[in-house]
Amino acid sequence: MPRIIDYATVVDLLTREGFKSLYFNSGAFGFAAGVETVSRGWIGEPDRSIREAAIPMVRQVGEPVVPRLVSGLMQVWRQDLPGAVWVMPKSHWAFEFEFGSRDWMPTAMDRIGVDWRQLAPLNISPAIEFQSSATGPFEYFAGELLTHLAQSDFQLIFPGLRTICTVHSRKQLWWTTADPKVAAGLDRVLPAPKSEISNFK
Repeated sequence: MPRIIDYATVVDLLTREGFKSLYFNSGAFGFAAGVETVSRGWIGEPDRSIREAAIPMVRQVGEPVVPRLVSGLMQVWRQDLPGAVWVMPKSHWAFEFEFGSRDWMPTAMDRIGVDWRQLAPLNISPAIEFQSSATGPFEYFAGELLTHLAQSDFQLIFPGLRTICTVHSRKQLWWTTADPKVAAGLDRVLPAPKSEISNFK
């Protein structure tokens, strides 16, 4: 079953792994300056808000967008990111339950067996940890995030594996990794340039 990871533990571990907090008390983390990384953006519909410099990183999927994004995410997790994944709002949980995701988040958390009442009042971002031995709850929750996020973004972090992924409210996944093997895995799962459509299995 998924479990809640205390925010102090999240910050301590990620700091020791070389990440930096981007916003105080939030679930938004990034790589420290000077770390060489590879980024990929998995998108559905063309998005004119993407800056020109990021266009070479973009990979586009066809309809149905959410199932294809989830399928690709699950492939990368199973094949290239062994271990747990942490899920956090890039704001904090109180915002999500008061504004950003209040209409759907409680039901989704009930479905995966997480006591959302512990998280709802917190203006910090403890992580929900999903183990790779039980992929079903994560696959479901990732689909809910991609389907319903409208005002905020979430972050996926793979502890010990130097890889993060933003679940964007525009139904997009933005990956950044410092591991060349993970970068190769991303391009294996979705190798098409932005002008082509990839078919996930």
